[in-house]
This record gives sequence, C-alpha cells and structure tokens, in this order.
Amino acid sequence: MADVPYLLRLTSRIAEGLTRLDDERRQRHLNLVRAYQQTDGGFAGRDGGSDIYYTAFGIRCLAMLDGLGPEDVSRLADHLRQVRDEADTLVDLLSWLSSAVVITVAGGEGLLDPTDPELSRLPERIAEFRTPDGGYNNSPGGRSGSTYHTFVATLCFDLLVEPIPNKDQLTQFVLGRCREDGGFVEVPAMKRSGTNPSAAAIGTLLLLDAITPAVRDGAQAFFDTVSSDEGGFAANTRIPIADGLSTFTGLVSLLDLELLDRDRARRIEKYARSLEVKQGGFIGFALDGQPDVEYTFYGLGNLGLVWSTIAAGEKGP
Repeated sequence: MADVPYLLRLTSRIAEGLTRLDDERRQRHLNLVRAYQQTDGGFAGRDGGSDIYYTAFGIRCLAMLDGLGPEDVSRLADHLRQVRDEADTLVDLLSWLSSAVVITVAGGEGLLDPTDPELSRLPERIAEFRTPDGGYNNSPGGRSGSTYHTFVATLCFDLLVEPIPNKDQLTQFVLGRCREDGGFVEVPAMKRSGTNPSAAAIGTLLLLDAITPAVRDGAQAFFDTVSSDEGGFAANTRIPIADGLSTFTGLVSLLDLELLDRDRARRIEKYARSLEVKQGGFIGFALDGQPDVEYTFYGLGNLGLVWSTIAAGEKGP
C-alpha cells in the first residue's frame, strides 16, 4: 500500500469510512455533486463554467461515494483529454493529473499512456515551477516558493511515481517555514502560522520521509492553538470560527502524524455533521449559505477519515 500514491491512499481511506452512509444520504450528496457537472463533463464552482480545479473535487467526490459508473468514467475521460493542455499552473496540473489517475484506476483508458511524449515531459514541466529558494511557485519563473505549492509539486511527483528531486534542499526549504508556535507559514515574511500551510508542510515532509520528533511535537502544540470550540480547526489563531477546509487539512495532518485521539475525533465528527446540508452537500463554515463540490469534498473527507479511523481501531478512537 505504501507504493500507492498518497492522494489515492487518502481517497480510498475516505471511501472506506463513507461506507457508513445509508443509501438515501449517499444519494443526496451524489445529487449535489452532479448538479455542478457541466454539459462538457467537467465540474464548476459556485460561479459556473467547467474548471480543472473543481473538476478534480467533483471526480474525487464521485469516487468516494462509489458514484463512478462506466458512463461517468467515459464522459470524464473525454473531458480530461480535451482540457489537458489548459493546465498551465501548478495547481491545475495537479488537478488534472490527480483526476486522470482516479479515472484511470476506475477503468478510463488513454489518459496516462506512457508513450505519450507530453506525459513523459511532465517531470520537466513541474521543474519549471521550481524557485531559486528551493521551493515551488504556482507559476513558472516565480521568484520565491510557497509552502502550499511546494506540497502540490511533491504530490505531482508522487502521482507520477517519480523521484522527488533535490530532496535535501526541499526539506530545508520547508523547515525554514516553521515558526516558534510549532506551525508553518506560507511565505517567509509571515510570523503567524496557519493551519493550511502547516498541513502542506507536514504533507511535504511526510513524502520526503523527513518527519522528526520535533516536527511532530511542534505540530501537536500548534493544532491545539487553532482548535475551535465548534470542534473543528480555524485557519489561524486570529480567526474565531472553524471551517471545513482547515478542519480537513488539520485532520489529515493529525492522522499522518498519528496524533488523533478519541475526543478530538468525536468533536471533528460533530463539527463536520453541523456543516452537512439536509438536501445534500456541505457548506464551508457556519455562516456559509451554499454547498459546492469543493466543500462537499472536505465535509465527506472529514466524516470518512474519522469513521475509517474508528472502524480500523487505530490509535485514539
């Protein structure tokens, strides 16, 4: 299982936990996700129009809910072939690549042909996003790297089953974003750690096999500071409420570091359920008014990860 790319392992773990959903509840969420699918087969955000980024969330939601039938796979494979050349940022490249891997695993053909010269160039394309400080930027030729986009790049290499280049330099880049509170920042000028850059840093270090006891202990202390009374995680200590994205990334980090205890798992479950919309989907935070495919992914992810952890009898729950 360790040879399976990180994102596929994560998706499979969520899907395993979501087997606890009854058929009616599962169908409501599937209906919400499919409501965002466009005539060209891709998925849209709240503003409408197919988008590679939201298509990746739509595909992963369908996969986690066991909603990728043969017709879905064929239609989505066609769409991904049509939009492959539109992936000109690092985030879009990861969105396309992760979607192509999921659809290929589900039975789609022709998306990841090893003889395709464009696909064989992907490691070189990712290298174009490398920055002089050793990290990665979302656009080619960037002057400095971001913690999040560095994680995106390592995920791309992982999906391609390619060695991560310059691992020592990359490790030092990520560790340089650590702050005294145990968390990590997105860019070097920042002093206050954030939940999402901390999760990105931890994910990168995990893929680099560079998690140390100091990183683990620091992360545990940091995530305690952003734990919300609602049960989830806030984006940082200045934001008073939790949100589904920060809760998901924080939860993934705790699981990766084997730090999830029973009490926190139950609180996250309760918080995730508070964001679930009765008609289907999940909203992003308590004051949000509209579910979409991205936050539905995070909501399903929070529930699936907690439930799979409990079912597996792992540490804590």
